[in-house]
Order: sequence, then C-alpha cells, then structure tokens
Amino acid sequence: ALALSGGGDSLALLHIAAAWAKRAGRRLLAITVDHRLNPDSADWNRFCESQAHRLGANWMLRRWDGEKPATGLPAAARRARYALVADAAREAGARVVLFGHTAD
Repeated sequence: ALALSGGGDSLALLHIAAAWAKRAGRRLLAITVDHRLNPDSADWNRFCESQAHRLGANWMLRRWDGEKPATGLPAAARRARYALVADAAREAGARVVLFGHTAD
C-alpha cells in the first residue's frame, strides 16, 4: 500500500513502487487521505486516482471526517492520516505501507 498525500514526493514514490510491483508481479494499492481541509481536495483525489490507475495500481480514498481541532491541527491531521491508512491497509491485506515525505 502506498499513501498519497499532497505533493510530488508521493507521486515520485508511486512511480517507483508501480515499476517495482510490475517487475515483481505484485499488487499495489494507492491510498489517498482527504483531510477535508483544502477546498481543492476533490481535484487532488481525482488526480491521484487517475495516476494510480494509469500506473496499474488499485486506488482507495479515505476521508478524515468530523470536527477539526482549533489548535494542534498538523499533529491531529498526521495522526488521522496514519490511522486511516493503517485501517485501509489492514482492510486490503497489505503487509507493507510506504509514505512519501518532503525533506522540509
């Protein structure tokens, strides 16, 4: 399973993982988490889905629903993202999860 967050780092990792999965004859699942914080998230979700399918990966969307905290939002979003990806990976039977992160 591969978690696709916003940015080129995740897309680069998707390309690398898709090439490996194809060579190894393995399935690849790309998971996008929509934190419901960005008004453009629906566009990002559609883009991630199209890229995953174009590269031969399955794709799954998870959403962070409910109220968001007034303080500590980045940490809360990170916890929610990891929990949602873990649940999706377990549901799919994934044994390895990859996350792409920027250096900053």
